[in-house]
Amino acid sequence: MKKLSIGALLILGLASVSQAQISRTFVGVNGNDLNNCLDPSTACRTLNGAIGKVDAGGEVIVIETGSYAGATITKSVKINVPSGAVAFSALSLTITAGVNDVVVVRGMTMKALTPGSNTAINITSAGSVLIENCVIDGWDKGISVATGARVDIKDTTMRGNATGVSVTNANARVSADQVRAIRNTTAFNVTAGSLATIGRSLLAGNTTGATATGAGSAVTISRSQISGQLGDGVLIGAGAFGRVTDSIVSGNLVGLSNAGTLTSLGNNAVSGNNTNTSGTITAGALQ
Repeated sequence: MKKLSIGALLILGLASVSQAQISRTFVGVNGNDLNNCLDPSTACRTLNGAIGKVDAGGEVIVIETGSYAGATITKSVKINVPSGAVAFSALSLTITAGVNDVVVVRGMTMKALTPGSNTAINITSAGSVLIENCVIDGWDKGISVATGARVDIKDTTMRGNATGVSVTNANARVSADQVRAIRNTTAFNVTAGSLATIGRSLLAGNTTGATATGAGSAVTISRSQISGQLGDGVLIGAGAFGRVTDSIVSGNLVGLSNAGTLTSLGNNAVSGNNTNTSGTITAGALQ
């Protein structure tokens, strides 16, 4: 028998390692976490099971409508629910990934097991997080950003939460695009020097729409509708900053309320509120 050279053995060893990389796993209601989860016929049952079997940077695909347990995410990973499937979770997704890790949560429906309690998506550490096409319903906090991560929220509905989005880390940078925040106590709460940008979004029927409090905190709102809040549409506290442009602010108890620095550009429509403005509002010119 011909002996293999050391170089050939090394090549075979590297090929074996490469083949062992798992870039995709599957999860379904008829699955089992004891499966290898490498294709739909051998799917895992829980998100945690599928996440545990995929390599960092890989993808977990939910293959069918059903109820799935929450998960703890400690690495770069994508959770994808394809169009047509409804993946429910009544337990939290907790993200404790590394400072360079990228996490994607796409298509999940997060419905609190006990209404008004816990956090749907709790981000305690990560490099960046994308939350897209999700429904977050009935939690104490819908999305909590307690780390200096970049968090992008896109095409997502938040309803019936005490706080829709809570940002509490000074280094956090949060953007929300095409977000529908409906009937929350506070839709967006930006504190502790953090920054949030809200664009092309609907804030309707909340007690408070968007608020920034604490020195250096800032919220910028553009091309959005802020209507029907039982209290303030936009509330800026002492030491905080707010900017509103190209938006409709109407039907709120108070449209724009300011105790810090709030700039309203001339292309806004602030009218039809019980009180349109409270405090000093700086009129900004278009450039």
